[in-house]
Amino acid sequence: SCSLLPMVLLQAENYFTGHRSRATLTLGILFGLQVLSGHPLPVVMTFYAFMLFFVLRARHLYLRDSGSSLAPQVGRHLLRLAAIGTIAIGMSAIQLLPMLELSALSVRGGGLSYGHASVGSLMPLNLISVAFPHWAQLQETPLYVGVFTVLLAFLSFRMAFPGSGKSTPDTSQTEADPRLFYCRYFLLLAAVATFLALGKFNVVDPVLRTVLPGLRYLRMSERFLVVTTLSLAVLAGYGLDHLREALRSRGDSLRSLRTVVLVATSLSLIGIGLASFGSTVWRSDIVAMGK
Repeated sequence: SCSLLPMVLLQAENYFTGHRSRATLTLGILFGLQVLSGHPLPVVMTFYAFMLFFVLRARHLYLRDSGSSLAPQVGRHLLRLAAIGTIAIGMSAIQLLPMLELSALSVRGGGLSYGHASVGSLMPLNLISVAFPHWAQLQETPLYVGVFTVLLAFLSFRMAFPGSGKSTPDTSQTEADPRLFYCRYFLLLAAVATFLALGKFNVVDPVLRTVLPGLRYLRMSERFLVVTTLSLAVLAGYGLDHLREALRSRGDSLRSLRTVVLVATSLSLIGIGLASFGSTVWRSDIVAMGK
């Protein structure tokens, strides 16, 4: 299930920084367990999150160690990816093969029609439920993480892009900090997952379902918000780290703390006001627009 996604990403990091053979075996087992769970969507979500991490992490380390040769590294990575797939398929074959045979006889055989596949798309206005859960009606997957989690996730921008501040940081020291890569990855992952969750409200969704393997067999795009929620939670942790480090320095401490307090207070007051003046009517209007 989706609960294995954080462990997959952890083992992907161990692949680049630890024992590669052990991480390859563990990743194959984790993907095999996901296939055995019986639902294809978590497998697809985890696969794309893993591949995005793998490609970006490999690129990041290659650029950092620019003296190494590219072709041998690509060959070794491809062989290990093939090993991960072989382990996963071999472990789950007892369920995977019958499932593939039966699915060919179901409505998913050959892929769903776009009208069927686009059921459960995320309405753009429902994104407000990330901070205010009762002002939108999501069919299955909750997006709510809370006001302070959203604010801390926004603070992670400062860690992901340290050059955006007034002071110019030491580039060599900044690039050596692995948190820089992690913040940028989870920001991108949250954006991609939300983009896919929009479904039919995304103008390129028909093209994506044709080009990206697996998507044309799936519906309920809204479920990609699970990945968005995970990304926001991780980013909130890095945002808290940034706030803690800022509080140690006189230059940024008051500015960072003042920003958090002011924005949190403003959002809370806006939330109380909207709740007092008919949020139920507002929600019904959104549902009517979706229909």
